[in-house]
Amino acid sequence: MTAPLPMKTSVKSIRYCLALLGCTVISSNAAVLFTDNFDATGPGSPNDQTTNPGRQGGSLATLGYLQAGNVQIGNTTTLPASPGSDVGDEFLAAFAGTAYINQDFSSETSPLEITFRGLVSSASSTGLDNWVALMVGNATGVPFVNNANVSSILFRANGGTEVWNHGANTAGGSSVAPGFDVWSDYKVILSDTAGTGSAFGSGGSRADYYINGSLLGTLNITQLTAGEGYIGFASDRIVGYDNVQISTVPEPSSVIVGISGLAGLVLLRRRK
Repeated sequence: MTAPLPMKTSVKSIRYCLALLGCTVISSNAAVLFTDNFDATGPGSPNDQTTNPGRQGGSLATLGYLQAGNVQIGNTTTLPASPGSDVGDEFLAAFAGTAYINQDFSSETSPLEITFRGLVSSASSTGLDNWVALMVGNATGVPFVNNANVSSILFRANGGTEVWNHGANTAGGSSVAPGFDVWSDYKVILSDTAGTGSAFGSGGSRADYYINGSLLGTLNITQLTAGEGYIGFASDRIVGYDNVQISTVPEPSSVIVGISGLAGLVLLRRRK
């Protein structure tokens, strides 16, 4: 009969393997596709790349925007500075202003994570139900949040959320109210309904949405397909956005499954 492994040795080996392989899996699969810090050298618009070289990053590098209404970069009189930025180095949208990144992300085969800072300005606001929003869908005609071409998540200054699913409205979760003139960190993960694959395949589409690290809701939305991977931002009154980042989310790996099985075999061997 094979002698059992000492308990300390087996546990230490498992921990070492998990730590080593876990780090390898995450770093090899994640990818930053697009970033925009909206740093401006002067007043401009979201596709003012010629006067703001180096503003965007990620593997897709420089992308323009599809825009409609009042959107601007370089406004130094309306929004407070985003943390770590100077006044004017933010994207301002006002009174139904809308902008989509000019890129169809539906070709990505992994879940997408979209993070950004958002702020609802007290200037011209009509109440704490004013919002910042993230949209995904077909950007033809630069549609607003409630258009049948897109799905949208609205984050209100009173902490409430609202979802427009291709024109159909539903309530979302709620959190502590950020209030006016406060920059908050938002995150939306787009995936299939299992949460492990692309939102643009045949496995359904799902949105998980967060504020300041807290999960507000998980909602299945209408199946997104090719041509419906445009990501955008909008306003009802005066709002600000900053530090947009779009990344792929690592999918569960067979390596992790394998190491879990190895751990089970080691423990089983120890019990013999």
